[in-house]
Amino acid sequence: MDLLSLPDNFKLQIFKELDWKDLKNLKHVCRDLYLLIEKNIQSLDRPKVNNLRIFHDKDRIFRSEYGLKSTENTLRNVTLKTVEFSNNDEYENFLRDKDFTKIKRLLLKNVSNGGFIVVEDDSDSSEDAYIYDFHFVFPTETSSLFNNIRTRVFSTRELEIPYNSNLLREQSLRKWGIFEESELRLVAKKIIMDVLTGNPLLEHKNISTDFTKPIFIQITNRLYELGVFNLENVCNRKQYILFFHLTIKFNVLEQEFYSEFFDKIKFGKNLVVEISRIKYSIGNSIKCSKCDTKHENSLIYHKDIRGLEITLF
Repeated sequence: MDLLSLPDNFKLQIFKELDWKDLKNLKHVCRDLYLLIEKNIQSLDRPKVNNLRIFHDKDRIFRSEYGLKSTENTLRNVTLKTVEFSNNDEYENFLRDKDFTKIKRLLLKNVSNGGFIVVEDDSDSSEDAYIYDFHFVFPTETSSLFNNIRTRVFSTRELEIPYNSNLLREQSLRKWGIFEESELRLVAKKIIMDVLTGNPLLEHKNISTDFTKPIFIQITNRLYELGVFNLENVCNRKQYILFFHLTIKFNVLEQEFYSEFFDKIKFGKNLVVEISRIKYSIGNSIKCSKCDTKHENSLIYHKDIRGLEITLF
């Protein structure tokens, strides 16, 4: 019995054992195989992209640079391939035959104003901790508070950059707001939250956001809205440290916000507050009788480096 005479479900079982090079060759054998492969392309072994750069202006995406996953699993010193797009159909075709579910580094760059968004998995496979870096630059903003945002997440569990080819389509990115300068702070918040929650389909457009508040307060409020600080959720929540590099000092109003916030989420006993020449800290912890683990919610502002560290353990 030859391949063409097999039922489609048997053909697909065979296709899933083939690499992408063989699948591309099979697509040219006949129309039926071409249509079957195209219809099921999402479940087949496409080349896995781990480094992706998308370049756009205020209207459309016109170029991508990408690197494929290698056995060394490193982003350093990898030669990237460049693809130019004259229209959106070409960009859609580029996305279609590649697997983006294991991206380790994503850059979105607006060449019209020089702004960019970067998220990178900087974890070391030999360590138990997982590290994710975020860098957002909005050069047209007048307030230094939002011009340059750097954030690092340390997690005891593996997170991911949770985007596939469908979520990277121009239509999806347009809904995020990457083509609108007024929406870029919302995009920054969305990307951080997508990595923290692992759920890129969470809707943020309808979330009331006061952009006079810095990104770390927006993230804290959103985590609270999602129930991350609820006592009944702490045993199963992801444990992480959020580290924000601040462009201005952590001021009295922000201290007052977190004083009220931590009083609201404390584990039923007094908060520990420390104010010194080198740091401001607030938080408390509890030894859990359910899971025999120490749970902690805390914040430390390191004055010498203007670093804000929020711990959820």
